Amino acid sequence: MSYESQCVAAVQIPGGDVKRCDRQSQPPSDPAYLTLIPICSWHLTKATRQFAGRIEDELEDLRREVADHECDGEQAVRNYMHETLDRHLRKTARRRESSMAYFIRCGQFIKIGASSSPLGRLHTIRNTGGVLAPRGLDLESAALVVTEPGGFEREKELHTRFAHLRAVGEWFTEAPELTAYIHSLTNEAAA
Repeated sequence: MSYESQCVAAVQIPGGDVKRCDRQSQPPSDPAYLTLIPICSWHLTKATRQFAGRIEDELEDLRREVADHECDGEQAVRNYMHETLDRHLRKTARRRESSMAYFIRCGQFIKIGASSSPLGRLHTIRNTGGVLAPRGLDLESAALVVTEPGGFEREKELHTRFAHLRAVGEWFTEAPELTAYIHSLTNEAAA
């Protein structure tokens, strides 16, 4: 089975270890859709049920909200939805503002990503394999090399700048120009 056709879901195994699911992912419905996450039918069903459960919880909260108001139910629904959306937008904005671009080295590859917690992201990559890592890469040896401000916008710029070095997903083949760029960041941090 090719690495790209394997489910990317994490599976907990006895003893507390985590490994990547070994099932075949479902074929993409649209191969041109680049951000499609390969996932098997079992994990897709599980995720769909969890999502449906969350929606049911939201609807129940909404029903309570409407019942608690003596006003027009439609207005209560609008208020609830606006409050929920505002809360979500504020949370997303805080996460984007605190995010930074990061470089993780593993073998001959460099992962260029963005996160508000690069060390947390490194931990996730080491334990679950991340999404679309190069085949055969020992991710337990991955190490955070350096970070830089700019978050998701900077990540996008870097992906464009080093697109010719892309191996798979956010992983790039280490080459002199990428290494030089990383060294310039570490030199700035040391100064």
